[in-house]
Amino acid sequence: MNINWKQAYKYRLRPNGAQQRRLLQLCGSARYAWNQVLAGRNEEYKEYLEDI
Repeated sequence: MNINWKQAYKYRLRPNGAQQRRLLQLCGSARYAWNQVLAGRNEEYKEYLEDI
């Protein structure tokens, strides 16, 4: 008899003030980079549509 056991863990982050500021800064930087890449891809797509 083969029984698969699935178990999950939950973790909670409790950063101090300096760690919280750093996490917010990193999230903001990641969002900025994502938006820059997305804008570039949208521009490339518009150019592609004009070519076809």
